[in-house]
Amino acid sequence: MLTSLHVERFRSLYDVSVELGRVNVFIGANGAGKSNVLEAVGVVSAALGRGLDDRTLGERGVRRSVPTLFKSSFKGKSLPGSFALEAGFGDGVEYRLSVSASDTSGRLQFHTEELRVGDQRIFGRAPRGVRIYAPVAPMLELPAADAPRSLWDTHRALMQVPAQAAEALKTLVPYGIFAPETGVMRGTSSEQFPGTPLGLAGSGLASAFIGAMGSGRRDPATTTVIERLLGLSGWAEEISVRARDEAVTPHHVTSANPKSELYFVDRFMNAKRNKLSAYDASEGTLYLLFIAVLLAHPETPPIFALDNVDSTLNPAVVRRTIEHIAAAVCAKREGSPLPRQVFLTTHHPSALDGLDLFNDDQRVFVVWRDESAGGVTKITRLKPPRGMTREAWVVEKHGQRLSALLLDGQIPHALAASG
Repeated sequence: MLTSLHVERFRSLYDVSVELGRVNVFIGANGAGKSNVLEAVGVVSAALGRGLDDRTLGERGVRRSVPTLFKSSFKGKSLPGSFALEAGFGDGVEYRLSVSASDTSGRLQFHTEELRVGDQRIFGRAPRGVRIYAPVAPMLELPAADAPRSLWDTHRALMQVPAQAAEALKTLVPYGIFAPETGVMRGTSSEQFPGTPLGLAGSGLASAFIGAMGSGRRDPATTTVIERLLGLSGWAEEISVRARDEAVTPHHVTSANPKSELYFVDRFMNAKRNKLSAYDASEGTLYLLFIAVLLAHPETPPIFALDNVDSTLNPAVVRRTIEHIAAAVCAKREGSPLPRQVFLTTHHPSALDGLDLFNDDQRVFVVWRDESAGGVTKITRLKPPRGMTREAWVVEKHGQRLSALLLDGQIPHALAASG
């Protein structure tokens, strides 16, 4: 998993470092830069995949902005020619890159790139050319590579990479920023880059549900995740996938596969008229189903992000949902297909009540714009003071939950747009 991320000159993240856990929740005002953190990870993922072209970025949920808008732009600071990202994976594995985006190129391009494992340099890229340090001795020098393409993608066959490094990079390549959209899940709109079987916005929800349930029959952990999350809906007694039912599904609702559409049974309705298509199901239930499938599907990326995790859900359900996500991601691996790491953004105070600040795998970060520094994004971790026990924390905070501390303004910078 990613253990650290350092970002320079990327959107509002002018110079930011974060030490990461398994569950990473980012809170803060609108426009503070929370989504920029998710997208910085997305750019690293794209760089390790096919590269920095529009499609590869879009498949990961990164906004395909005009190239120059990827770079920071602050009053009183010179306009940078590039931005830089550094990802740490543990076991000494570090991947670094800088990306240039000129006004004339129309696309992002690698400026420099490097992979290290401890003191061993695996490869390096600079404008003058490429160097592969293993297995050729002392090194292999090559002409400059195609600037939008990743060396990991194009020259991997020439490298002798330690197993832990290859595995670490492999887990990040399929990363995606998931952001379910009600219209997409109901079949009234489509998404441009479906990505995984589920789709970043939920276009493949029906077929992915079948895949997740199949996985669940083999793995009790995923079955538990699905059942517990769907149980939060309250009204859905049964969920099935079957051929389109014209008596229930409106004619204007489209489907990628009419032979596989979602249907629900409402336990409070008359048995003669209790079946609903995804179009008529509550958006909160669709959202819970999306999260359940995302956690349980065998093809879900090992590392993924979920933007605005609180969307459409009431406070109690938000808290329980976060609890289930954290439990699934932090569960003992033992061959389980459950994801290894997640990045979440939220605006809902109740989301914090689903986390355990005394569990180092679960981390909360406050994201804010520092007005005294020209509006750059700052990120601070919310955690108890070193050496403080859980009991002492409860006494000091008078038994208040994190949601209450947030609303009372006792978490610095969490509510204000700038500080």
